[in-house]
Amino acid sequence: MLPYWIAQFAGGLIAAAILYLIAAGKADFVVGSLASNGYGANSSGGYGMMSTLVTEIVMTGAFIFIILGATHGRALAGFSRIAIGLALTLIHLVSIPVTNTSADPA
Repeated sequence: MLPYWIAQFAGGLIAAAILYLIAAGKADFVVGSLASNGYGANSSGGYGMMSTLVTEIVMTGAFIFIILGATHGRALAGFSRIAIGLALTLIHLVSIPVTNTSADPA
């Protein structure tokens, strides 16, 4: 398990460094402003805390429901990837303007 944790941590650091290098190329870039989830001033659309909380709970719950349904033993084999991928796309299209989207069942 330790090598897995180390690999995840290293991958996260490398990805963050690459993302920083790309975003820093924008003239008015502010550290901490890129893809930050939040409410109020930190929300893409200026939504309040209750709106963003409900959005994250509903979208994550729907995503889990779709994952469980698509991977159930009675579901059609081979279609789970399509259902899960399209669901995640839809969730992001709906909730990015509200919270910048997390939808992370973990």
